[in-house]
Amino acid sequence: QSESPAVTDIKKKVGFELNDGRFMVKSGIENGIDYLILLLKQKKEELAIRSESKENEDENENALTSLSLQLYEQRYTNDDDHEQPFLFSLLKNIAQNMNQSKNHYRYNKDVERFALCGRNCYDFVRLNLFYALPSIITLDNIINKQNLKVTECEFRFRSLKDHLTAINSPFVFGSEDCTGVVPRIEYDGATNCFIGFSSPLVHGLPLINEFKTDDFEQLKTWFETKDKSTLINLHMMQPLSPTLSSSTSFILSAYGTNNRAIANDILRRWLFIYEQCYAEGMYFFHTSIKF
Repeated sequence: QSESPAVTDIKKKVGFELNDGRFMVKSGIENGIDYLILLLKQKKEELAIRSESKENEDENENALTSLSLQLYEQRYTNDDDHEQPFLFSLLKNIAQNMNQSKNHYRYNKDVERFALCGRNCYDFVRLNLFYALPSIITLDNIINKQNLKVTECEFRFRSLKDHLTAINSPFVFGSEDCTGVVPRIEYDGATNCFIGFSSPLVHGLPLINEFKTDDFEQLKTWFETKDKSTLINLHMMQPLSPTLSSSTSFILSAYGTNNRAIANDILRRWLFIYEQCYAEGMYFFHTSIKF
């Protein structure tokens, strides 16, 4: 029986032929093949265990979801005076989508309406997820403790420095722009100031806490003589980072204005920003201004 030359070459590499015509595989190659087969069997067993564990987890999740739905059904189905909470619709929607592929997910009307909500969504969810989430007041206190609140007319160079340090990038790109607002005066209890008047400029910089008073006559005079802000002037800083996901924009300053400013005011303001950034070890590259 004739053999292919390629087969003959392979046989010469992996073994040798005995005098009686029998072929014997080299012991090292034979041991290597046995070891490979053993590894494949072990891997197959691991995959089987993982698959079984995943199935058990899915069963437990389905059981937990089903139990939650049953509890809510028992509590609210026969209660005509009590509307079903949003959590019931949410759990029911989750149970329906758990065994579906992503392109087959479907959502009921309650979930669709919730997805279109605005600022009050969080509080709505909190009222329905009993004992789970803190109130809006608690969140405000947390934000205040972390110094995340923006005070009108304040330039937050120290916070910008901390932000750049966190993402390991000292380079920033700056921009300034205005957007229209509805003129309105509000009281800020944190600073004991009235917000909404057009901030006066000194050397191009807005005066911080300018409209602070405990005198009603003074407040009345301001309403009669001071301009209300028709625009919000916003200074944004964009960190330059190789990782775009960490390069989030930062609000350096925001304040109300009537857009009455001269070129020297703008130049002095951005010179001040450049000098303060340099003093904090930040490298300011470019400015974009729109009015």
